[in-house]
Amino acid sequence: MKQLLSYAPSLKSAAQLFLGWLLIGALLNVLFTQEQLFFAINSHYTTALNYIMYGFTLLGDGLSVLIICLMAILVSKKQQSTPFIINAITVNYIPGLVTQYLKHIFDYERPLKAIKDLDNIHTESWWPILHYNSFPSGHTTSAFALLVFLTVFIFPKNNKTVSLLFAIALLVGISRLYLAAHFFKDIYLGSIVGFVMAIITVLAYQFFAPKKYKLYVQG
Repeated sequence: MKQLLSYAPSLKSAAQLFLGWLLIGALLNVLFTQEQLFFAINSHYTTALNYIMYGFTLLGDGLSVLIICLMAILVSKKQQSTPFIINAITVNYIPGLVTQYLKHIFDYERPLKAIKDLDNIHTESWWPILHYNSFPSGHTTSAFALLVFLTVFIFPKNNKTVSLLFAIALLVGISRLYLAAHFFKDIYLGSIVGFVMAIITVLAYQFFAPKKYKLYVQG
């Protein structure tokens, strides 16, 4: 891990922001019920936010992640390498597979099914209507996995950009509450799975990759 941080110093900033989020999120989970946290986001809506939050949700979609990775490959010859392409696939999609497995293990109900008073839930006719497999949030997992990928492979030494990317990943999670698709605990665990599994995947690649394909020379 120390060598990875030397290779991508901005990952330290991302990790510090993530730890702060973990602490705040844990505190919120203890102090408030899931319904209270849900309505704290979902009940504060405007017409503009309906579209903005839907846009953030789309950033956590698997297709959006694929497009971002393809754009990075096409724009720069530096990214047209075996390590980049392998990590673009594994770092972004292995965490998603873990989340899908957990979804079917827990099979928790989503807000539109779990909350009895549906009249208080803000929804729009053009938003997806989901009822099951709530925990954890797949979109949030994808957003935080993409955060790690972009930090390590695109912006390894750019703390300001990484801070912005972290904020975007967090907004993807918040958008899932706004769109009535998840509870707070769903996005909280989704962020953990995405961030932690993405780092583990990068470290696993570095450990198992042939020497000529390693990201950095190990001491």
